[in-house]
Amino acid sequence: MARPRRGCSPIAGHVWRWSLAEASSCALAAELAVPADLRDAAQIKRAVAETVDAFGRVDVLVNNAGQGLHVPLDQVRLADLIAITELNVYAPLLAMQAVLPVMRAQRGGAIVNVSSATSRTVLPGLGAYSATKSAVNMLSAVARAEFADDGIVVSTVYPTATETEFHDRLAAGERLSNTALTVHTAQYVARAIAYAIRSGEAEVMIPSGPEQPGFAAAG
Repeated sequence: MARPRRGCSPIAGHVWRWSLAEASSCALAAELAVPADLRDAAQIKRAVAETVDAFGRVDVLVNNAGQGLHVPLDQVRLADLIAITELNVYAPLLAMQAVLPVMRAQRGGAIVNVSSATSRTVLPGLGAYSATKSAVNMLSAVARAEFADDGIVVSTVYPTATETEFHDRLAAGERLSNTALTVHTAQYVARAIAYAIRSGEAEVMIPSGPEQPGFAAAG
């Protein structure tokens, strides 16, 4: 199965403030930023087209955009659930569909979908958000099986909680303080993403607890 090439260039569509460069082990030659609303299929296709125009191929797709909804189920508003589902579930699917023809033509590529450890546990107040991430898990697993014959490797990364502005931009609710989830730096999560790209493992779980120097180390 094809591995991403050295010397590839990160393409930023909608990401947090930490650079996609930190999510790749590549020696970077150039970068391209394409502003895009990842809920809009046309804008995603435009971003992919601009990437191909600039670099000739797409080696890696990292679906990292997402929004939280931290309220008990009896307080979930349908409008908020629809909004986060569009970004957390529809957007990764649309992005995979957009890069698929390119990766098939080049006979390989890597896709990393960033899920959440909350999809693997029961946390009151996170039911709606966790449900969207559970959907991502299934999309990833099925995509991995369906795309394998084309040399496209799909992996899922499961962070616990990441120190970004994510919790400042919730659709509703506030950061939960009564969970045992460890907050990790964005760089630590990026290391796990880079490891998924290199290894092609189906799932990369980021362990709860203090950051471990040897976790997902380059090898």
